[in-house]
Amino acid sequence: MNRYYFFSLFVLAGCEGEADKPGPDLSGDDTDVACSGAAPIADRLTIGNGGLADFEAVEYPTVSLRLEATDEDGDLDLAYMEFWWDETVDGAVDSELSPQDRYFTLESDSCSTKSVDLNLLLQVGTQLAYNTTYEFAAQVTDYAGMTSNLLVASGSTPKSDGSDGDGSGN
Repeated sequence: MNRYYFFSLFVLAGCEGEADKPGPDLSGDDTDVACSGAAPIADRLTIGNGGLADFEAVEYPTVSLRLEATDEDGDLDLAYMEFWWDETVDGAVDSELSPQDRYFTLESDSCSTKSVDLNLLLQVGTQLAYNTTYEFAAQVTDYAGMTSNLLVASGSTPKSDGSDGDGSGN
């Protein structure tokens, strides 16, 4: 499985994400979460061209992993997203391997976030090849430590000039 270690994070939930801060332990042992009780549901994972972004003062094309999730008890105010990818497009990604992950702090009021729209930009041109089709998987864990279902989607990375890729490798 290819791994990718340079990335940028954008949260599309009306609040700023705190991706660079170490996150809390979302192990499910937090009994202080008044709204806990329902696991989040990963509703949709889409893959697309994320445009150009700066990584260590160099501009690279990016691929966008967009995860939309809901949680009826509203405890997605603090969420933990795990994601994986591989080059074999077969409807499954090996989630037994160590995931990449990011924490998101979306709201300061607990029990108020029933849906999230998380957009993660991954740099292309280092460990993710240009104009190549990959299969990605993602899931989200809520503040109480309950984990959603795993969604899998495939998509092509952009070409080296940042234009849309078709997966042909050229």
